[in-house]
Amino acid sequence: MLRVAICDDVGLQASQLEMLLLSYPDMPVDTNVYTTPQRLLNQLTSDIHCVFLDIDMPFMSGIDMAREIRKVNPLIPIIFVTIYSEYMEQVFEVQTFDYLLKPLLDAKKVYATLDRIIHFLDLKQSFFHFSFGKKTYSIPLCDIAFFEKEGRSVYVHTKSSSYKTLMKTQDILDKLPSYFLQIHVSFIINPKYVQEFKADSVRIVRDYDEGLVLPISRKYQKRFKEGYYDYLRERVFYV
Repeated sequence: MLRVAICDDVGLQASQLEMLLLSYPDMPVDTNVYTTPQRLLNQLTSDIHCVFLDIDMPFMSGIDMAREIRKVNPLIPIIFVTIYSEYMEQVFEVQTFDYLLKPLLDAKKVYATLDRIIHFLDLKQSFFHFSFGKKTYSIPLCDIAFFEKEGRSVYVHTKSSSYKTLMKTQDILDKLPSYFLQIHVSFIINPKYVQEFKADSVRIVRDYDEGLVLPISRKYQKRFKEGYYDYLRERVFYV
């Protein structure tokens, strides 16, 4: 299930977009439509996967609203829907996932955006299986922010909690898709949760903290940078 929020002060246009989203054939879509930015901000929860925003709205522009959303959720995909192509430079300053021009007459363009959102969020991704003690766990890969190795122990840090197991680093890597990146002998990260990075460190953001800075050792710096930009090109930005 893909959960989508739509914010457009013109009800007819919001309804047209909603009908396109609901007709998406590859995954069920649940929509919530808001006609005022403040109402969406008041009701924005972590279970909403993405937000479609009109730019030209009274009281608060879509771009200003995107800045407010980024304060609450730095990672959520934001898609602008507007009749104005001249906003292109401004919208990418707020880490825009996509930019669609009205009128939305071509369903294929909307579907292509949804395809990329699902890919970015790993909503069709498999699970990471592990055990500890007498319990077996299956954690969605999209929920895992990073792995922390401490001696023989491994801590699996998800977006909302942490688990402990015993595994070798190579065994972890063998179970993960290639976009997970090792940045240190002690850390393997999911680039989905990267807020920012420097040459020797990266900030990971989860639901319950304001960011955790992890070190990137010299051995992995080049590999991390290349892998992270490959991840962005594939999932977020046009190439």
